[in-house]
Amino acid sequence: MKFWWLMPAASFLLMSLTGFILPNFYDELSWQPLVGYAAFLMALSITITILTVMFLRKRKREKKAKMAEKETLNNEENNEKQI
Repeated sequence: MKFWWLMPAASFLLMSLTGFILPNFYDELSWQPLVGYAAFLMALSITITILTVMFLRKRKREKKAKMAEKETLNNEENNEKQI
């Protein structure tokens, strides 16, 4: 989770490079639409990555709270059995 920005940056870099390389081999292609598409994919990737990080953190926090509650209940049951 430390490098959440890596995938959007890598996709933008890869798509931008193809946007500048492909027009050399095809006469009807220009680089502007390809780089625009690369920027769109980068924005989409950033959005998906941020949403995934948010949902995973929320899920982890809820799971931790549930485990703490379960542990508290188990401790109370053990205390009652000992008495």
